[in-house]
Amino acid sequence: PPSSSAGGMPREPLPSWVQSVCDELVRCGVFPHDQPPNHVLLNEYRPGQGIDPHKDGPLYAPRVAILSLSSRASFLFLEDSVARAERAALLLPPRGLLLFRDEAYTDLLHTVPQATHDDAARPSLVRLDLPGRAGACSGEERGGGGGEQCGGGEEGYGGGGGSGRGEES
Repeated sequence: PPSSSAGGMPREPLPSWVQSVCDELVRCGVFPHDQPPNHVLLNEYRPGQGIDPHKDGPLYAPRVAILSLSSRASFLFLEDSVARAERAALLLPPRGLLLFRDEAYTDLLHTVPQATHDDAARPSLVRLDLPGRAGACSGEERGGGGGEQCGGGEEGYGGGGGSGRGEES
């Protein structure tokens, strides 16, 4: 029988196509070699669907990578308070990868808003598909404090949803 991980979920081998994505996240320096992705969750959000504001808890610690597969994805970070003030509003491009950790992981709620379209003209929205916002993983390995971009994204805050959201890696 599969052994249990720290969060009590049974460990199972990842399908080969998922494992190859996880291996690439390590190769690009998004995840350290000694802390590779430990969990994968795939969600599909159709227009008008989303997920309520939440924290992921210890199962995915210390970071979350979110991959938008086939569509743009809106993502919000909110203060964990009654007011739930918006701290970041992001628009992830198709095939974009975004990760979050530190304060964004431990202190803030994150959500995929229930919207029928992405308001790309919204003044507070950070579009990660604009020049200078997206990074690409080159053939050389990235390491250290930077290099947390691979195929699109920005260190610190992050998110993604849309059709085929691979979250909690």
